[in-house]
Amino acid sequence: MAGPEGLAVAGTLDWLFPGGAVSEREQQRPLGVAPELPQSPGPGGGAVAVPKKSRSDEPWFNGRGNLSGNADLLLDSDLLVDFQAVKLVKRTLKVKHSAELFQTLADIDAMKRLGFSLHCVPSKAQEQVLVPQGNTLTLGHVLPKRWLLTVYYQVHRRVDVESALTQMGYSISGCREVEADATVPMDQLLMHRHGCQRYGLWVLQGEDIEVHNGRALDTEMRRWQASYEGANLRAIGPN
Repeated sequence: MAGPEGLAVAGTLDWLFPGGAVSEREQQRPLGVAPELPQSPGPGGGAVAVPKKSRSDEPWFNGRGNLSGNADLLLDSDLLVDFQAVKLVKRTLKVKHSAELFQTLADIDAMKRLGFSLHCVPSKAQEQVLVPQGNTLTLGHVLPKRWLLTVYYQVHRRVDVESALTQMGYSISGCREVEADATVPMDQLLMHRHGCQRYGLWVLQGEDIEVHNGRALDTEMRRWQASYEGANLRAIGPN
């Protein structure tokens, strides 16, 4: 049985039943799976997370950001009880992958100021590769050449959002604007988040994960690409 995208072949049971040393899980962690925070002994001998020293050291993921088909169950309770979902519109365009793509897109300050969110998914099914790592093989996807980038916002923010995307290097003025659909998990999630003024960048890599540090994600993607290109292994086709 195949695990999530990029899962080490030898680590399938670890994915189903998490356990074992952190270092071992980290060695097998595929692209798109949230990394573990470093641990150090606590006062009582237990492990505690070591705080990050700077923004540039922050992980790219939001640890609670994974999305499944039951998106409503993953919403914070305050999103469902204290805030109402707002109507959103969305536009989608195709963008090329680049070495600094997510650093450019993860302008969280602009999203909060102008009230929009972004969702990035591969434009088509990705080829898979097996890459040797130590004494095991890691199964993962080749990085996509293009992404489908969808921007979500309220209608009255249209002009400001168009301007923000233009400053990022992407024009959405020619993209068709449609209403967000509350029956679509990502649309539903963002309609509730926008209802309490929460905005962000979400990237699909096996599962949808909220990205806070775009530079860190770009770096991880470059390292993953170098690992399978350096192995010089033939892609085994889309999953």
